[in-house]
Amino acid sequence: MFSDFYHSFYYVSLIISALTSVFLIKKVDAPNFFIAILILATLVSESVAKYISFYLKENSNIVYHVFVVVEYGLYCLIFLKLFVQLVFQRWLVVSFVLLFIGEVINTVFFQPILFSNTNMLIIEALLLVIWALYLFKHIREDIS
Repeated sequence: MFSDFYHSFYYVSLIISALTSVFLIKKVDAPNFFIAILILATLVSESVAKYISFYLKENSNIVYHVFVVVEYGLYCLIFLKLFVQLVFQRWLVVSFVLLFIGEVINTVFFQPILFSNTNMLIIEALLLVIWALYLFKHIREDIS
């Protein structure tokens, strides 16, 4: 099931993070609450993917097609709590809707549900980098 050190380290770290999130979830502010939910969602999706691939001996890519949208949605909720300006909040909602539509189009026309959805993973990563850079710029402007 756990083929090497890195694989085991990943799951152990994820479990420890999830347990910590469960114990501290009521004591944190809104952005950290959604980070805790993201950690728990990641643990659930990874567990389901592992169950499908290891025990059922089936392709588990369907989990990642769904998780990309869930993960980006949770990141958008985190950024919504951190950005005060309405224009950024609107763009976050628009980007989520476009990513959802993009995932549907990608699944139907380019990378079917049983194939890895690398196209949407790359787009999601690019959007997250853009939002993180905007947040960094926003934080720097608040400090000055």
